[in-house]
Amino acid sequence: MTNINASAEAGLIACILVDSSDSVLLDALKAGISEAHFETPAYRLVWDACNAVYSAGDPVDMVSVMRHMINSGSIAQIGGPARLNQIASTVESTMHAKIWIRDLIEARSRRLIEWNAEVLKAAISEPDNSAQVADIIQKLQDAHLCTIESDDDGDWRVSIEAAEKRFLDMLEGRQSEYEVSTPFPTMDRLAGKWQLGEYVLLAGLSGGGKTALACNISIHIATHGRKTAFFSLEMSDIKLIFRMASSLCGISSKRLDSLHALQRDQFQSQLSELKRLDTMRIYQRKMDARAIENTIRHLHKKWGVEVVFIDYAQLIEPYDNKTNREQQVARISRTLKRLTRELNIMVVALAQISKESEKENRKPRASDLRESQALRHDADRCYFIYKPLQNRSGQPQDTESTIYDVLYYVDKNRDDQTGQSVWLRFDTPAQRLREIDERGGF
Repeated sequence: MTNINASAEAGLIACILVDSSDSVLLDALKAGISEAHFETPAYRLVWDACNAVYSAGDPVDMVSVMRHMINSGSIAQIGGPARLNQIASTVESTMHAKIWIRDLIEARSRRLIEWNAEVLKAAISEPDNSAQVADIIQKLQDAHLCTIESDDDGDWRVSIEAAEKRFLDMLEGRQSEYEVSTPFPTMDRLAGKWQLGEYVLLAGLSGGGKTALACNISIHIATHGRKTAFFSLEMSDIKLIFRMASSLCGISSKRLDSLHALQRDQFQSQLSELKRLDTMRIYQRKMDARAIENTIRHLHKKWGVEVVFIDYAQLIEPYDNKTNREQQVARISRTLKRLTRELNIMVVALAQISKESEKENRKPRASDLRESQALRHDADRCYFIYKPLQNRSGQPQDTESTIYDVLYYVDKNRDDQTGQSVWLRFDTPAQRLREIDERGGF
């Protein structure tokens, strides 16, 4: 058993060091792997270093782990930098990572059985020797073995209770604490409400209304009590705030100088309302993927953020420049997906599509996503917004009009069918999108 366990320890540590996406480490953490699973001191030290680097928000790779172990002084305890390089070189891919995770869990379970057997043996052979039994139990606790069953049972119990609550909420028509409604009730009904823990993609052409769509949805979510963060990587914070105020009051922020007194008062009132909107945080600057990831973690930990908007995904600067742009966007997408699962938050990423659909006068499709199909692949939900040549009534849309109809439809829904669509009326000066009812109104 020791040889098998040592092999699994080495294999898992090596996979973590060579994995550029941190997914192996996350899989291990989700499976309950801890330092107690590592009997070999060197592997335990490297595992601790990987976790420390990950917690700090840095990429878990050879450079970061090596730097941490040098700074902490633990590198000498494993035999120096050459030993760390040797450990990492034992695997060429991460394909067996899940097998090694399973082997470590099984090995720990065997140790638990052996320790429990020892406790029972001591208790039976010498019933009055409470000191020996207590000593063994202390050893169990020190090794984090005696709580494995209660921990696992507790996790299952919590999960079952959460699932039961969601089921009862659905049966009784109540909104679950995990559900997130949007300002488009028809779409919520057709495609299902969004859920915490989901990765949502909103895609559209440049200038096609995706930012306005995100602003409308984020305001709705924030005003309904969800702590929300909005990362604007393209638009200034002042311009974004003016857009949000315009959306709230239905008045164009571009024509403030020509507004009559009542409209000015109305606009100022909405700006004041935004000022009091303490459930939203807005960030506007060019940020790389690591900075965004760290900021999201900080906002979740310190402020309890539940929903994050990013406008837009392809503008996020990469973790490194060693790979092509498609690989860079894919890694960014995987990181955003991982954060939704790890923190149980919702990430809504905007994505720009190519102009092929516009040239061909057709609805956008998944293949039109620029730079990476990983965005759609990783997403739990994917929505497109576009302006057809004809409006909801089938009449040609005036290309000069500032108010027109757009189609908002589901391209991907991991837990349900796709293809659902609703018509929205887009008031571009006011940056307001509203569902059109059967009578053509709002």
